[in-house]
This record gives sequence, C-alpha cells and structure tokens, in this order.
Amino acid sequence: MKKYTRKSETSRPTLSSISEPVYNLLNNHSKVRVSRVSKNLRRNFAPAPKNKIKFEAMTSIKQLFNSKNHRLTKNRAEKILSQMQTHNAKTVVNAFTQIQDTPWNIKDVYTDDTTLTRKFRNIGDENMNLFSIVLASGGLPSLSYLFLQNNRITDDGLISLANAITPDKNGKGSLPQLKMLRLDSNAICDAGMTAFAKSCAMGALTNLTILDLTSNKIGNPGMSALAGACAKWALPKCSSIFLMGNPGNDEPVKKALRERK
Repeated sequence: MKKYTRKSETSRPTLSSISEPVYNLLNNHSKVRVSRVSKNLRRNFAPAPKNKIKFEAMTSIKQLFNSKNHRLTKNRAEKILSQMQTHNAKTVVNAFTQIQDTPWNIKDVYTDDTTLTRKFRNIGDENMNLFSIVLASGGLPSLSYLFLQNNRITDDGLISLANAITPDKNGKGSLPQLKMLRLDSNAICDAGMTAFAKSCAMGALTNLTILDLTSNKIGNPGMSALAGACAKWALPKCSSIFLMGNPGNDEPVKKALRERK
C-alpha cells in the first residue's frame, strides 16, 4: 500500500486557486460534517493570504486588549475589521500600537477619561491619520474634550478626522459625547474645512458646544461650507464657533448660527 506523504508548505496551492464550492466546504466546516477526505483537503490547502493577514492582525490587537483587561467585543471587532477594509491590516495594528507612544501617549484607548489635551506636541497629518483610525475603531468612547491646538495639522489631518467622526449606517459617530474641540493655531485650509463641515452635516458631533478654529488658513470656500452645514442644523448644540485669524470672511457662519436660534 502506497504511503501517504503530506505536501510541503511551499507546494500548497492557496484557497483562491480552487473552486468556489470547495472553498465554501473548507470554510464552513462548523456547519457540515467533516469527512476524512475533507480533512485531507484542508490539510493540503494554505489559508487565503488576505484572511491570514487579518487574522494575525486581529490576534495582535486582541493581545493589546488583554494586556489592559479589556474585552474585544463583537461591536469593537466589527469596527476594527471595517478599518482594515478601508486601510489595511498592518496600518490598523500600527495605529493601535503607535498611539501609545509619542506624541499621543495614549496607554489605554478604551479609557473612561473624558479629556485629551495634546497641544504643542508637533502633531502632524501622519499622527492624525493613526489617531483617526483608532477613533473610527471605537477607541476613546467617552471623550468629551479634545484639545489639539498649536500643532502642525493641515487639510489631510482634518480630512482623516472628518472621515473618522462621520456616522456609520446606523447613525453612530465615533465621538458622540464630544463637547469641545480645539484645533486653533494649526494650518487647516479650505479642503479640510469642507470635509469637516460635510461630516457635521451628516450628523457628526451632535453634542459639540464649542468649536475653536482660530488662527488657521481657512478661506471663503471653507467658511461657506461650514456656514451651509450650520444652516442645515449641523452641530445642533454648538453655540460658539471661533474663527478669528483666518483669511476668510466668517460672517456667513455667524449669520447661520444667529438665524437658527
């Protein structure tokens, strides 16, 4: 009788190279009875590369949760996987890892702390991108006060933040409790302001009461976008928006706030 020899790892085809019915059979093993033949099939097919990367990424993030005595709930896992679809698995893991180091120094992304102050930290757009990925993944759920003044945030950084706070299909944003946001003394221009206004018009930051954008580089297009959003009752609880020190005319924003009182 010919002895069965297992194929080497390097010679295995991937799941993407076999037919869809076999792929479904191998991946739905919990729903069907696995025979000796299907076991041999499974043993000789390597996992799909993308799924393997995501699995390893989720394992790494789960270890971070375990180190903080937090539980990786289904809701949080779904948000993290969604970010892996938008970016990639490695980027998301890097975001959760690097957010604990300078300039953020956030040791626990699921803390109950309500205030985060990171002024004069030389925070730029790349740092904001990592921060936004963590926010969109459900991090900092209790944040009420976010102070990011006197940094190097430009349009790209604010666009990343705007994407993170945009409500999902269930109407839930990543900063539902935020009351005060300070972005003054950065380098935000019209593109970033327009993206931020669009997110607010879609229902982001519904509890925000104070928005400080003093001393940026926002021109008339950005002012018009924010005014249009306010006229449609974006930021419904916001009574104070500070826009001094920008090249654009802030009168349309003031008018929109006055008319909705």
